[in-house]
Amino acid sequence: MPRIVFWLIICAVLPLGWLDSSAEASTPSKQSKQAKKKKKPAKKQPAQPPAKAARSPWKTPDYADPTAGDSIDGEDLIVRRAAVEALGRYNGSFVVTDADTGRVLTIVNQKLAFDGGYQPCSTIKLATAVAAINEKIISADNDYRLSRSLRLDLSSAMAHSNNYYFSVLGQRLGFAKISEYFRLLGLGEKAGWNIPGEKPGSLPSAPPKNGGVGMMTSFGEGIRMTPLELAAMVGAIANGGNLMYLQVPRSQTEAARMQPLVKRQLEFGDVMSSLWEGMRGALLYGTARRAAAATLEPL
Repeated sequence: MPRIVFWLIICAVLPLGWLDSSAEASTPSKQSKQAKKKKKPAKKQPAQPPAKAARSPWKTPDYADPTAGDSIDGEDLIVRRAAVEALGRYNGSFVVTDADTGRVLTIVNQKLAFDGGYQPCSTIKLATAVAAINEKIISADNDYRLSRSLRLDLSSAMAHSNNYYFSVLGQRLGFAKISEYFRLLGLGEKAGWNIPGEKPGSLPSAPPKNGGVGMMTSFGEGIRMTPLELAAMVGAIANGGNLMYLQVPRSQTEAARMQPLVKRQLEFGDVMSSLWEGMRGALLYGTARRAAAATLEPL
């Protein structure tokens, strides 16, 4: 059975609520009982409306139809049905690929998947880890000293999405070196082979002003990555270092005749398996555990 990579990207805007917790404290002066009786009552302040609860993208759907406008010719309809049900009414995109061949099995919400990219947030940690291992800054088996009192291994840092860990790695690697690895992994260029409407993401030409290279390597500051680029990069991690062109068949006949196209064979493919334990840990006990399949759920 071919290995399949599932990626869900949910893009949402969270409203910011302000809570005024400041209050003026006053110390009552010594007054006689008569003075207290003559004191004018304080003016009533207008009632403040209750603060709005923050909108959670994981709990609050936007009630739009994410499948509107999608072309499903040539897609695997069983995979698509599962992806559509999982996405529900959230404003996100599902890209499902065969990691070994690069064939796209389904894309849900294609208008968003083909767009010019979004800040990748913590998914950029995968690329940072590849660069740090290959440059011998860290190893998958040993702890890395972050400070005098803090040591952390790669698997735990990935499972819990430790921003400080990956920020330190980025500072050690430097902007030029980490940008080189990001490009090798397909960021900033089209991931597909002649996919109509696809736009590439982008990489910054200088370290971001907000947080510098550390924020770039831990949270994707300044980067625009498309869901297709992310799927292709994760596919290379899954298959051991072959960055495949993603191909979208336009019919079942075309899907049957499709031949894999290797975009780039990464020389550091042997380090890819070092990331698997951390990715698995994120699903089992880390930040992605809500996305894990149930133990008895068929895959």
